[in-house]
Amino acid sequence: MWRVNGPPNTSAAQTKGVFVDVNLGALIAEIVVSPMSETWLTPTLAKLLDQLGLAHIPLRRSTLFDPPHWMT
Repeated sequence: MWRVNGPPNTSAAQTKGVFVDVNLGALIAEIVVSPMSETWLTPTLAKLLDQLGLAHIPLRRSTLFDPPHWMT
């Protein structure tokens, strides 16, 4: 719960909701990185996925801004 004159009341926030263990690898089909993102982001995300044991999730940079195949 947010208080008007101060930080959130963490004790009230912790008592609400249900925490459920989830398998992110089963929920995420693919990660597509924005074509407007910096070039270092995709390899950095690949390393992070590897460290988290999620390297099996496909990761690619979006081709949204690439020219159509018929133009190349």
